[in-house]
Amino acid sequence: MKKRVTKNFPEWVRKPIPDSIQHLEEDQLQSVLSRFEELAEFRNAPSNANERDKLRAIDWPKPPLIARVLPGGILLMEDEGYYDSSQQVEELFTKFSSQGVVFWGIGAEKYGVFQAPFDAVTRRWIKAELIFSPTCILSLESDLIMISDEQLDFSVIGGSPLIINEMEKLFGGAKELKKRLLKAIDDRMIGFGKDDQIWAKEYLLPWSE
Repeated sequence: MKKRVTKNFPEWVRKPIPDSIQHLEEDQLQSVLSRFEELAEFRNAPSNANERDKLRAIDWPKPPLIARVLPGGILLMEDEGYYDSSQQVEELFTKFSSQGVVFWGIGAEKYGVFQAPFDAVTRRWIKAELIFSPTCILSLESDLIMISDEQLDFSVIGGSPLIINEMEKLFGGAKELKKRLLKAIDDRMIGFGKDDQIWAKEYLLPWSE
């Protein structure tokens, strides 16, 4: 198993944070990050997209959590028709994370771990200001986790059977949710071209069934 390595990012220039988003203090971080280690794991998923991607590994919900993949990064294809998952995912987090979420760039924890409601304001701030990918979004009150990869353009949601059953209902059933993923793969909307189309079918599809 490939070891997770803290990434070396350039200094982050902090801009004003919306009032709804709280920057956690250092003494609050350990419990959050320990919970992440309980709910997620690092999986090898090599791709032939380019030389670097032959060593690709991704963060993924850890069993017994059930995983489901959606096309798109943190904004979840907002305003992009069939692939727009923003409303359903916001409803899911509203139901199972009414107290809010914590979120951060995985491997970039020193640049900030934050707490906020899961809503459009939070998602857009993450997209515009947090800039790190992948991003983890973790419910404060239930075993609900979302890992969003802006570079590969997909998000994976992990949860208990109850949570995933509710998620599937929001999308019109398990078959419709899988259909959405298959269409995104066929349209090459995940990753980089044909090699990642093959990669998504080899890894993302079976891991989310």
